[in-house]
Amino acid sequence: MIDNIGKYTVRDGLDKAIEILESLPVFPSIVWLYVWDQIKSSYDGEDLGGLWERFWDTADTEGWTLQYGTESMSEHVLDWLIKNDFLKEEE
Repeated sequence: MIDNIGKYTVRDGLDKAIEILESLPVFPSIVWLYVWDQIKSSYDGEDLGGLWERFWDTADTEGWTLQYGTESMSEHVLDWLIKNDFLKEEE
C-alpha cells in the first residue's frame, strides 16, 4: 500500500495532470489522453509523427468515446490502427 507521502505525491501528480488536460484545446481531453495512450501502447513502429497526424486528422470523425467502457475503446483503437495501416490484422 502507498504510504502517506506517496499518497499525496500521487494526488499532486493527478492534480497537475488535470490542469494540463483542462488547458488542452480538445474535448473531452481525457478521451484524447486515453486514446493516445492506447495508440502508443499498441503501436511498436517508429513513425509516431505520421501516426499523430493521422490521429489528429480523423479524431473528429472517428467517434472516440469512453461511453461503452475501456475494453470497447481498446478494440476501437486496434481497429483504427489496422484500418489506417499502422498494424497488420492478425490472421
